[in-house]
Amino acid sequence: METTLTRPPHAYDSLRVISAGICALILTVGIARFAYTPLLPVMRHQAGLSDLAGGWLATFNYLGYMLGALAVAMIGNLTRKFQLYRLSLVLAVVSTMAMGLTDNMTLWAILRFLSGISSTGGLLLASGLVLNWLIRHGHAPSLGLHFTGMGVGIVVSGLAVTA
Repeated sequence: METTLTRPPHAYDSLRVISAGICALILTVGIARFAYTPLLPVMRHQAGLSDLAGGWLATFNYLGYMLGALAVAMIGNLTRKFQLYRLSLVLAVVSTMAMGLTDNMTLWAILRFLSGISSTGGLLLASGLVLNWLIRHGHAPSLGLHFTGMGVGIVVSGLAVTA
C-alpha cells in the first residue's frame, strides 16, 4: 500500500500559485496572442501581408479562442482542465515559435487558430485553477494580481518586437 505524505499549505504556496497563473497569462495571452499586434506591420512589410490577410489571421485567432472557450465550458473534471491547461502552455510556445518559421498564409492561419485555443488555457483555465486553489486553501479569492500577467505579457511582446 502506497502512502502519500501531505503537508499543510504554507503562505508562500499562494504566491507560487498566483505566480504560475501570471506566467501562464504572460505566455498564452501576452505573447501568443498579443505579439501578433506589434508584429503585424513587420509582417506586412517583410512578408507582403495585406490588410485583408492580417484581418483573416486575427479572425482565425478569435475562432480558436471561441472554440477553446466552448470546450472549456463543457469540461467539469478538474484533472482534465489541468491537463488542458498544461497542453495550452505547450501549444502557446509551439504556435508562437512556428509563426516565425514560415511565411505561408495557410500555416499562419492554422497557427493563429491554435494560438487562440492556447489563450483559452491561460485566460480561462489558469484563472479558474488559480481561483479554485485559493478558495480550497482558505485564501482570499482575489485574482487582481493574477490578471497583471496579461498586461506584463503585452508589454513584453511590445518591447521584444521593438528590440
